[in-house]
Order: sequence, then C-alpha cells, then structure tokens
Amino acid sequence: MASQIHVLNRNGIYYFRRRVPKDLLSLYPSSQIIFSLKTKDRKEADRLARIESVKLDQEFQRQRSELCTHSSGELSEEDIKHICELWIASVLEEDEEYRMEGLTDREYRKYTESLNIADAGGRYDFAKGDTKLIEFEMEDFCESHGFNIVKGSLAYRRLAYAFLRADVEAMQKVLARHRGGIVETPQVPPLGSQHRGLTLSQVLDRWKLEANPKPKTIAEWELVISRFNTLHGVLPIAKITKAHVVAFKDTRLLAGSASATVTKQLGALSSLLQYSVGNDLITTNVASGVRVARNKVEKKTRLPYEIDDLNRIFSCPIYTIGERPQGGGGEAAYWLPLLALYTGARLEELGQLRRKDIKESDGLWYISITDEAEGASLKTHSSRRALPIHPELSRLGFVDYAHTQREKLFPGLKVDSHKSLTGNFSKWWGRYARKVIAIEDERKVFHSFRHAFKDACRNSGIHQEIHDAFTGHAGSNVGSTYGSGASLTRLAQEMVTCYRFL
Repeated sequence: MASQIHVLNRNGIYYFRRRVPKDLLSLYPSSQIIFSLKTKDRKEADRLARIESVKLDQEFQRQRSELCTHSSGELSEEDIKHICELWIASVLEEDEEYRMEGLTDREYRKYTESLNIADAGGRYDFAKGDTKLIEFEMEDFCESHGFNIVKGSLAYRRLAYAFLRADVEAMQKVLARHRGGIVETPQVPPLGSQHRGLTLSQVLDRWKLEANPKPKTIAEWELVISRFNTLHGVLPIAKITKAHVVAFKDTRLLAGSASATVTKQLGALSSLLQYSVGNDLITTNVASGVRVARNKVEKKTRLPYEIDDLNRIFSCPIYTIGERPQGGGGEAAYWLPLLALYTGARLEELGQLRRKDIKESDGLWYISITDEAEGASLKTHSSRRALPIHPELSRLGFVDYAHTQREKLFPGLKVDSHKSLTGNFSKWWGRYARKVIAIEDERKVFHSFRHAFKDACRNSGIHQEIHDAFTGHAGSNVGSTYGSGASLTRLAQEMVTCYRFL
C-alpha cells in the first residue's frame, strides 16, 4: 500500500498533516491540522494516518451539514453583499497561495492565458446578464457557507447576478496582481450565522485539534456537554446565559454529585466558553464566576497511607507467598506499590516505564521519567525528570528485574478505553486494597503512596525544592525556574534519607 501523503517526519517522529478545506477555513484556527502520531515507525504512521484521515473526512462532512443552516427563498441585501465579498476574498486567497509557491516562466505564460480566457468569458456573460455558467460555482460556495437558496426564486436571481459581477471584479484584481500590482487579499469575517450557531460540541471539536488532550479528558468533557444539553437542549454558544450555567450547577448538586465533581464540570464549561471568547466566537464567558460554595472545613479527598497501612500492604499475599493476581498485571502488582512508595511518582508514569528508562550515570542508577515512548504521556512539563533509585529498591532487585524485560517493564498492563495504561490497574488496586488488605477508608487509594512519600520527605527534613524535584511538582517561586536543578548526585544523597523514620 502506498505511503500516506499526510505523514510528515520531524526529527524522527512522524506527524499527521492535512489542509483544512477552503469552505471550512472559518471554523478552524489554522489552515492546516498538524499533530504528532507518536511513532517513529513509518508503516505504523501510515496506518494511523489513514485512520485519522477517515475521522477528518467524517468531521468535515458533519461540519458542512451543520453549516447549511439557511434554506430559503429570502436573502437580504447585506447577505448578498457579504457572500460576494467572501467570494472575491476566496478567489484572491487561492491566487495568492498559487503565486507563493513560485511560478516558472512556462507556468506564468500558461496562467496568463488561463486568466485572460476566464476574464473574457466572465465579462461577456456579465454584459449579457447570463448567469448559467456561474450558478454551479455559486451554489456550491453558498452551500458551504450555510445558505441553500431556492433555485428560481427572486433571491436566487438577485444573488446570481451579484455573484457574476463579483466574479468579474475578482478577476480584474487577479489580473492587476498578475501585472505586478499590489493587490491585498481582503480579510472578510465569516457569515455571522456560522459563529452564532456553533454549539459546545463543535467548540470542543475545534479545541481538541489545538490542545490534543488526553482521551480521558475528552470523554469527561463530552459527558459534561451531554448533561448540559439534556438539561437545556442543544444551544448555540451565543445563546448560553449565566442562568443556564447556574441551573446546570444546581441540577448536578441536587443529583448528588460531589462539590469537587461539579466544580470540575463547571471548569470544563468555562474553559470551552473562554476558548470561544479568545477565538472571537462570542464576547463573554458567562460561566466565569459561577462556583460551588465551599464548606469552611472540607474533608480531604485523598489521604496518605500510614505506617499501619503500609505494614498491611507489604504483608499481603503478593509479598508473602508470591501471589500475582491477573487483574494486577502480573509483576506490576509487586513492583508498582514499591516504586510508588520509594519514588513518589504517579501511577501512569511508573506503568509506562521501559527497560531503557532505567539508566546509570557515574555509578548511580536512576529512573528516567519521559513521554518519549509511543503512547506515553505526562501530566506537566515539570514531570520530565530523573529519579534516583532508592537503596531499598536496589536491595529488592528492581534494577535486575528491569534488565530481564525486553522492552516494557510491565507488559501485563493493558491499555483501557481512555488509552491509559494503568486505568484498569488502579481499579483493581482499589478492590484489592478493600477486600484483601482490608484498608476500608475510601480516601486511601493508590495515589496515597504519593502522599505518603511527600510526607516522608517532609518528616526526613528534605528541602521542598528537592522533594518537588522527586515528585515532578513545579516550584512555587520564580527562583525555582533558574538553572537546571539539583544534580543527580545531590538527589541520590537526599533519596537515601527518605523513610529513615520507619
């Protein structure tokens, strides 16, 4: 099968690139859609690009269908003028793109001949008032911009004549440019109906192309939009009011959702509306300032594991009789709790480790936390870091274990529906901790290892800048952004002191 034309290689990583169709340019922030396919393998990149191309074809078709919002025999003079201005801008833009590629002498002569023929034909048709040849192009252009005008109606005839005149005017401008004249391509705003009619789902589609968020985030935001639409119906973003947002908040709280959950859902709505403001789709973010009132004394949603909890965990069958529950991903059930305890790393950071992420420098073994592997991801920029391996992990044989693996350290982990490598493991751990280890407090979850590590650093007298470097937290002051951070040697020395109170 031939290689995909939409595949681009950048420094060994393949990217997907595709131009936005001209009739949909007003709906996208850029004329090209570009994002990483997160692979270095060309065949895999071609396969992924074919999938993405099909998805985009479907999205473009849906956008075109949603743009067609007017089917009428009525059309205002302002609408006709706006459509004609858009057509002139479109012709000039296409001409400008062609010239920017550079023309050879032969191409220039052929283009001259083509332009003269088109100009003569258009003038002749305009002189006779004959719109038959231009009507097909006009219908296609109008449909792509949301207007389906009834053929034979007065509005159709008025628009056809104005469109023919605009076509002649556009050709005159192109010819002036062809003779070396400076003719700017006008910036004509899109027809107002397009932006006024955009829904939250359509805004989410635009935002996804720019932000390239995690599948889990997309799923969460889609659920928020679905619940909002169930309550209020599918509203254009310009029609959403603060009262709609407040009603959504109140309804979710009455349905029994936790305050933190509703706050997160409001954040999703506000983010989409703020994105719309920033892209000149609406003028005001009506969700701004809508918040869930907080209790003066709030319960902590996550608690660290305490000494008694840790004793229970590391006395369970996994560590006493070598049990390897299938739901725990085989050896992952043994190593992930230990790694979380002695590194403070996030579960997904640990689950996606590869053999080559376990490195040695000047006699010091460390874990390289990166997002370089295909499908890997990190929460923040500061998450990229080198973690010295705690002496206890070395004593238990972690480095030796890593060297026995072919590529992934924990091949028993399987990606879930949100493309998370450890999502299923996290659910399994919750069940195992309750039923087998008998840790009943639901605020104690796998992330409690990270909280326990942070407390251990504080109790061991480790400076905050150092344990922020361990856990991948960004520094809280400007000074923390200067320099390259503490050396691996310094980090290794501090790591030794962690859990010395045990």
